[in-house]
Amino acid sequence: IGSGSTTQFAVLALSIVSYVTPQQGRQGGGTVVTVVGEQFSQNAARLGYLRCRFNQTVVAATFVNTSTVLCTSPPLATLGASIGSVTGSVRVEVSNNAADFSSSEAVFAYRAEVHVQSLLPASGATSGGSLVQVHGSNFESAGGLHCRFGDGTVAGTLVSAEVVRCHAPARGAAGLVAVEVSTNGGHDFSRSGVTFTYRAGATVAALLPAN
Repeated sequence: IGSGSTTQFAVLALSIVSYVTPQQGRQGGGTVVTVVGEQFSQNAARLGYLRCRFNQTVVAATFVNTSTVLCTSPPLATLGASIGSVTGSVRVEVSNNAADFSSSEAVFAYRAEVHVQSLLPASGATSGGSLVQVHGSNFESAGGLHCRFGDGTVAGTLVSAEVVRCHAPARGAAGLVAVEVSTNGGHDFSRSGVTFTYRAGATVAALLPAN
């Protein structure tokens, strides 16, 4: 009898998903979702088998440790006819072999894209503190509301689905910055490009008369 090749077969425990964060993201996809659970396999990741599944759409997963993986949400439109065309919640599962997935209750909610349309006022001092009213659409506060002025992020206050208020943060130099809004704790921001102008504050050089 001739010698033959040896096939190795590894038995991996079925993974368990406890929760995901953020719990919501934009309908166009692209949200980096942290999936927390148990029995995620580093070996599966090394072999290229570690996967996440959003509804029935499977995406690659990045191994962090045995209780955490990262997955990027696919666009809502790819998830199948059972999901609404604008918003909807889907289950998120993990597989160590790209075939057998966890059976958990963790869900990720798709939300309508957030848009910024205008700012009032549209300018303020570089020292910060200006109360800015942001007008737009699809604002909500359940997932954590934030405004971003350039690279500075501050908490926002929800007035309505069309209005958010934020205090502009300080900035080191005068100039234009884009103002965007996040409704999921700063994970995703709008991509509208509406600008706020930072102006240098007035300074007192001298008082006349001096006496």
